[in-house]
This record gives sequence, C-alpha cells and structure tokens, in this order.
Amino acid sequence: MNPKSPGLRERKKVETRLALARAAMRLFEERGFAATTIDDITAAANVSRRTFFRYFSAKEEVFVVDPQGKLDALHVALADGPPDEPTIAALRRGLLAVTATYFDPDLLRAEARVVYKEPEIAASALAYQVRWEDALAEEVAADLGVDIRRDPRPRIVAHTTVAIMRAGISAWFQEGGGGDVVPFVTDVFDRTTPALEAVLAMQSR
Repeated sequence: MNPKSPGLRERKKVETRLALARAAMRLFEERGFAATTIDDITAAANVSRRTFFRYFSAKEEVFVVDPQGKLDALHVALADGPPDEPTIAALRRGLLAVTATYFDPDLLRAEARVVYKEPEIAASALAYQVRWEDALAEEVAADLGVDIRRDPRPRIVAHTTVAIMRAGISAWFQEGGGGDVVPFVTDVFDRTTPALEAVLAMQSR
C-alpha cells in the first residue's frame, strides 16, 4: 500500500514553496544571502509578501522548504500502511516519497552552490533538521508502540533515516548531480536496512 497521494491543493502548496525556494536561491547566488531581501524574493517569484510568510517564517527557512510537509508524508506512510507492515518498510516508502516530492535536482544544485559560498547559512538548516529528527523519532515510537523516554531505538532509527537521505543526496552529487535523486536514496536505504533491522531487534528496557 502506497502513502496517500496529496490532493491538488497540497500539490499546489508544494509547488509554490519550491518556486519561492528556486527564486531565493537564484538571488542568493547573484547578490549574496545577506543582501537579498524578502521583497526581492517575492518580486522574483511574482507573489506577495503575505504569500511568502504563508509558507516561510524567514529567509533561512527557504533552505528547509517544508519540514512539516516532509514529516506529514512520513506520518502517512507509518500510519496508513497495512497493520502488519514493518516499520522500516513504511519508513522506506515515506522517505522515497519525500525525496521525489521535495528534492528537485536544480534546487539541490543551487543550494549546494549557495552553501559553498556562505557555509554559515547551513547552521540554521541544521537546527531545523534536529527538530525534524526529534519529531520523526516520536512518529517511529508511536508506530512501534514504545515509550521514547525509555527506548532509544526510535531516535536511532529516525536519525539514521535522515542520515540515509543526506548520504543518498551526497552520493548523487558525487556521481555528477545529474538525473533523479531517488535511486541514490533508495540504494543507500536498501544497503542500510540490515543495520536498521538490527537496531529494532535490540532489547528495550
């Protein structure tokens, strides 16, 4: 069973987020992050300031694009799969859906160029990532039916899942950054699956 496909309204929201992110990256490359204003981004994307703040709370958040949307996709994978589906299989489906939806190759390449010029910007994105990992750990704990305060497995699995995504994107860059990102994330996930299974087989307290 696949995760539910997003409706037209949700797809349009994702498209708007990505359009704003692409416009922002172009300007960050041309002018620098500090010199680019939110008004510059909205003008380049042909939207209002109100629209920008409907999707992002600050310029820095552009690098994350849609943390809640990504978490929601994983929630759907964990909550709506068959009752007997293993947690790792559900995470795999959700992670690949997130990668296919949000990790546009052109945007990834632009982000990498901007971060290379201004590496300090990556710090804010990493802060969002930590919060996202913690929220995903709660989802995994709920799926496993365990207490996250006593059982370390959900956090290990959640943090590893995010690391898999980053490793897949890194492998894609190392191969030239051309074509689809999804096969690279798929490959890393599948090779890491035995380790994830070993984590879940650990005895909990």
